[in-house]
Amino acid sequence: MTENEACQDRRGIGFFEKYLSVWVILYIFAGVALVRYAAVIPDFLSKLEYANVSIPVAMIGASNFFELVVAVAISLFGLQPGATLTTVVCVLVEVPVMLTLVKIATSTRHWFAKI
Repeated sequence: MTENEACQDRRGIGFFEKYLSVWVILYIFAGVALVRYAAVIPDFLSKLEYANVSIPVAMIGASNFFELVVAVAISLFGLQPGATLTTVVCVLVEVPVMLTLVKIATSTRHWFAKI
């Protein structure tokens, strides 16, 4: 018997292991309660819309795009600080810049003729 095994034998089972069946039952009840009472959340989120675009869907799409860019940058350039950092920072800078340009365009649209 090694020293590590002897140490584990003296310690016995821990609090989590001792009440494992209680934790499993609690998680089952929590999952049922979440499904039962959180069903109103998708209804509420489906009402969030701007310019006929669902806001939650747009946010999920944007976050997936960012994760994809980071993954591609790391796979192409490795963890070299320069190239990967530049790729990630470009994505982080792009969103605020584009939002600022949209704000400028919408606030100055009265300057231009309607098409």
